Amino acid sequence: MGIYTADPAVALMAAEYVRQDIALQVLAEAVGAEEIDRLFAADPGLLRILGRA
Repeated sequence: MGIYTADPAVALMAAEYVRQDIALQVLAEAVGAEEIDRLFAADPGLLRILGRA
């Protein structure tokens, strides 16, 4: 199962999404999920990134 595209722009966006998701997972492991939640709750810009604003 998966999604396939020949459009390089779509592939680039998907790759960037995966990289950012991995980076956030690594950060959460390093500082703890509670700290990540606190940081995001304190910054409206971060909340917009997550689509929670």
